[in-house]
Amino acid sequence: MKDRRKPRPGIDSNWAGGIRLRTINLIVFIAVLVAAAVLIYGIHSMTDNYHDLRAATNTNLACQDAAKDLTDASDYLTNQARAFAVSGDLQYLNNCFEEAKQTKRRDKALDILKANMPESEALLYLQDALDKSVALMEKEYYSMCLVIDAKGYDLRMMPKDLRQTQLTAEDKKLSPEEQIELARSILFDEDYQNEKDMIASNAERCLDQVMHTIDNNQEQSFARMERTMHWVIAMVVLLLLMFLALVVIINNMVVRPLKASIDSINKKMTLPLNGAYELQYMASVYNRMLRENQEHHDRLAYEAIHDRLTGAYNRAGFEERYHTVDKNNIALVLIDIDYFKEINDTYGHSVGDMVLKRVVRLIQAYFRAEDYICRIGGDEFAVIMLFSDSSMRNQVLEKIQTINSLLQEPVNDLPAASLSVGVAFGDRKDPTDDMFKDADAALYEVKRAGRKGCAFYGEENVEKC
Repeated sequence: MKDRRKPRPGIDSNWAGGIRLRTINLIVFIAVLVAAAVLIYGIHSMTDNYHDLRAATNTNLACQDAAKDLTDASDYLTNQARAFAVSGDLQYLNNCFEEAKQTKRRDKALDILKANMPESEALLYLQDALDKSVALMEKEYYSMCLVIDAKGYDLRMMPKDLRQTQLTAEDKKLSPEEQIELARSILFDEDYQNEKDMIASNAERCLDQVMHTIDNNQEQSFARMERTMHWVIAMVVLLLLMFLALVVIINNMVVRPLKASIDSINKKMTLPLNGAYELQYMASVYNRMLRENQEHHDRLAYEAIHDRLTGAYNRAGFEERYHTVDKNNIALVLIDIDYFKEINDTYGHSVGDMVLKRVVRLIQAYFRAEDYICRIGGDEFAVIMLFSDSSMRNQVLEKIQTINSLLQEPVNDLPAASLSVGVAFGDRKDPTDDMFKDADAALYEVKRAGRKGCAFYGEENVEKC
């Protein structure tokens, strides 16, 4: 007799097992698809993060270069205006107007920042620096007009801004020599330098804001990349558990390259170019960004060899250059400010600092652009004159005499000062094996003779200045 009872659910193992297998297969299949999709998404997200970080870094570096360009352009205008005041050469005047009216690095720098960082503090600082730089040109125009009048140049042939600048009746009555002296004092006095310092300060603040933005963008991008990498590793582990055949592929193409990349990032090293195409692409992008950042940090190293107060090379900068030049083809000039301690004790260190800066400005103004001007001690300076020999003796003496003469004239309530100078040429007579000691010996002779003078190693007399 047949059993007509209906089978209870779960009894038929084939049917019930089939459901479970299909469900498991479906879960595994969906899990694999999800894991694979998340893995691919993670890799592409990291690529996108690298793209975003590179684009943001390039933008910020462009803004940083713009701030530097404004400072460089302002300094260039100052140097050309000063050179015209000192030499009267119209080429310097033309250079100045070519920069201000044609090259327009200052305006272009501001446009770059407006395009990339609108409504930012960095833009406000750079705008203020530009405004001050433009305002400072009024003094430069007036100084140029004094030189033009003193030299008898035809004002009608000069740029429009100079034709519109009117000298005061009092200044027009001055002699040519007095007009030139006034023109120089306008560009070398403390007020002018203070305004230059304000321009540099605003540009530096702009750079600080840009650097702050770079750091924030990098931190956020690295955090996103690290989270994405964690997702990728989690999906890799899931795939390992679900499908053994994918273990080797994922381990070799994704996990190991990712771990190596994380280790390299933590050690600030370049990423290895291995693994999947996307990882290699991301590594190449990261490595390129790392090189660009390293170049930026190398620029910061520039500050390590310059004296913060005066802008001259510091002792480290002096040692670096002194030990690399051909000492047979240079002149080493050692300079001491006479009785500088008494200036500090009598007027205070702030006045002493201004005297130091004035001395450096005068040395920079009367020595050549290719000469290395260094502050090697508190009131001790050194000038490495490249491509120089004893035939330039009188030129060096004239520079020192001019500087000492200017230091005797009080400017902005600064006390009079003087310099004692010792010089050693590469082709000096009876040299020792230490050029620095020879220059120092010449300096000692000046001090022994009463200071305020210049002595050349190998000569017995001391030139009073």
